[in-house]
Amino acid sequence: MRCAAREQPVAVGPAAWVAAVLLLVPWPPSGQAAGTRDLADWWLFGPGAASSLTGFGAGARAGAGIWVVVGHGLLYGLPDLPLAAVRVGARMGGLPGAPTLEIGWQKLGRGLYREDDRRVSVQWGGSVAAGLEMRSLAVVTGGEAGYPERTEVYRSVDLMVQAGREREAGGGIRARLFLPLVESRLLRGRQGRRRLFACEAWREATGLAAAVAVDAAQRPTVGVEWYLAWGAAAVGLRAEPAVGVLGPVLVWRRRGLLLRTSHLVHPILGVTHRFELSFGVGPRAPW
Repeated sequence: MRCAAREQPVAVGPAAWVAAVLLLVPWPPSGQAAGTRDLADWWLFGPGAASSLTGFGAGARAGAGIWVVVGHGLLYGLPDLPLAAVRVGARMGGLPGAPTLEIGWQKLGRGLYREDDRRVSVQWGGSVAAGLEMRSLAVVTGGEAGYPERTEVYRSVDLMVQAGREREAGGGIRARLFLPLVESRLLRGRQGRRRLFACEAWREATGLAAAVAVDAAQRPTVGVEWYLAWGAAAVGLRAEPAVGVLGPVLVWRRRGLLLRTSHLVHPILGVTHRFELSFGVGPRAPW
């Protein structure tokens, strides 16, 4: 008698299971923890403020220019949760309102869980500005080890209103308010963190930034980032008490080249290391 060969299941490593559980289960200490998921959340201080803090004119006084930003990280040190991101942007200083356009792409995860995040933002104005951010996030689960592939897409449009000033002698302040205009549901209603308000201020060799967001359960989270600068370098501390995230952040600038690193520690999930390199071409750091 001839017996039919039995198909053997494909083995899935423990790291892949851990990565999938961390991101699919909406428990508070997971990927919802502030500052651990999106490139935009890695630092509360924007690259323009960080560049100005280290002595290179930026922000509201910046003229026309283009920039490229690349980033890489490994969430919680797990090999199945790599994160890569790139953004390109331009400010057209010769046009009314000095419009700014930026396009970004981010990829998170591999194996049983993947995210593909694409964003386009436009902004007009100087000391007082307004803009729109359009986002499309595709979450793909399965597709390996005999599990069916499933894709869910999240789309949103946010209105951003910004006000601030920057002094020629150094120092400045900037505040941003984010208002959702269009929003779709994602992954059984888990929409992740949503930014509400952000503020950054710097003077001479010190800087402080704060941000308020809500998580999937509509609980508020507050993050604070403090910097001390020496010439073209700065060291800081990032803290988000609601989720227990704490760790150092570092900045180094060389004219239009800006390097930032982030090393945030979660009490349960461990350390997440991130690196971002920004390069701007223009009379000042244009971002």
